[in-house]
Order: sequence, then structure tokens, then C-alpha cells
Amino acid sequence: MLHEILHKELLGRSVVRLVVAGASFSPAEDLVRSGVSRRRIGLEELNRIKDMIVRSDHVFYYIGAFAATGWEDDSRRALAGPNYLIALSDVHEGAWRTYYSPDPRWRSAARIFDLTSEEEKVDSIRRWVTRHTFELLMDELTEDTVFEELGYAIPIVREAFELIASEDRYVRFDTSTRPYRLVRVYG
Repeated sequence: MLHEILHKELLGRSVVRLVVAGASFSPAEDLVRSGVSRRRIGLEELNRIKDMIVRSDHVFYYIGAFAATGWEDDSRRALAGPNYLIALSDVHEGAWRTYYSPDPRWRSAARIFDLTSEEEKVDSIRRWVTRHTFELLMDELTEDTVFEELGYAIPIVREAFELIASEDRYVRFDTSTRPYRLVRVYG
């Protein structure tokens, strides 16, 4: 999927100034050989597709990259360049997550590639917290940890933390230190 946004000067011709593109990744070779694959998509494959889409230094590109099998950690190194931004989407913990580089050029454009509603994100965070009680017991269940794992924006993580703390008398949402965290309350 590729959509070019044109700009026309008063007496000039139309030129492409912005491209919004989406690409879907799957380990096709594995699928053909064995009928199934759980191989995550790596940096090399992401760069190959990015280089096919990003063709001009005079155009800015927003690229959404979708992978049903997930992304290798090294893929996050290629999310921003001088004239492009990439959003990585995959399914994690039963919900779509989208990871963006913390780059101000995203502004509201990041929502284009966000496949999950706020309610689904809060539910996903709640499920993740219930599966990570060790971090909670060790006071390491921070907003940054959840952001790194699920890719959800910090305000959504805070909303989920507030909800979890309001529903469980043994959990408190600690905002006295940064990063904010959920902590276990004893007694």
C-alpha cells in the first residue's frame, strides 16, 4: 500500500512531498517449506523493504510495517531517518501493538498505524501486569517497562496503572518517583 500526497505551487507542477506507505512482512520461505513459521522479522528484511519505498531525499515517508510473527529487537534501530519514520506493528499478548521511535515528527500521524483502541490497550496492559507479578513484587513494574514491552504510549500505561490500583487494594500507583510504577502494598 502506498499513498502519495502531492503539493502544487501556484504556477508550478504537482510534486510529491509526503508518502504514507504500509508493508506486511511474513517469513514466506519458512511457510512454504514447513507450512508454519514463528520466525520474527529482522533488521535486514525491514531495511530491504524500506529501501524499496524510500526513493527520494526530497520526500518525507511515514511507513507502517506489519508482522504477524513479530519483530526482532534489532528492527527498532531502523525506525527513524532523515526523511522517514517507521512504525512497527505486531500481535503481542493477544493484542496489536505498534512501536514508534520517540520522534516529534510523528505528531498525530502516528495514529494512522495504530491498530488498537484505547480500551484494548488498557486490557492488554492489565493482562501483561497479571503475568508479571515478579516485577510487581520487586517494584520494577514501571511505565517504561510496559512501554518497552508493549509499545503503548505512556499516558495509556498510566491510565491502566490507575485502573489496576483502583481495583486492587494490594497495589498502589506510585507517582512519587520517575518512572511511575505499580507497587505492592503489604497490609
